[in-house]
Amino acid sequence: ASSSSAELMTLRVIDEDGAEVYFTLKPTTPLKKLMHVYCNRKGVPLSNMRFLLDGQRIDEAKTPGEMGMEDGEVIVAEI
Repeated sequence: ASSSSAELMTLRVIDEDGAEVYFTLKPTTPLKKLMHVYCNRKGVPLSNMRFLLDGQRIDEAKTPGEMGMEDGEVIVAEI
């Protein structure tokens, strides 16, 4: 029997150019991990990026579970 915390979910991060990056993580993983990896790939400082879910800025200390995110959720990244 697997607990729900062991399940993985996929989140899509889309930038202003429409480029998508997919992340697979646990619902209990702090979103700052995703944000840091994304910024490293883009070569942009985290302080320059905003990550939005349904138009609301994402708190990097929160987890997808705390944010009520579902598998396949789209996060918008803007500079």
